Amino acid sequence: MKGKTIFISLVLGLILWIPAVQYACNQRAVFGIGSEILLPFMFVGGAYFMLDVFDTVKNWYWYYRKKK
Repeated sequence: MKGKTIFISLVLGLILWIPAVQYACNQRAVFGIGSEILLPFMFVGGAYFMLDVFDTVKNWYWYYRKKK
């Protein structure tokens, strides 16, 4: 993985993470105190998800480009 792709994925993961933080704060009565513990895992999960999406799109792009 190139550093640029990882950086972009972390930024997009952070963008996905902000609504998760707001949701957890709004739903504290549902989740209970301690739901904040999950937030770093949500951030890392979002970043890994974006890395996976980038990798898949890149592989499709090169596959179809070679096919022509």
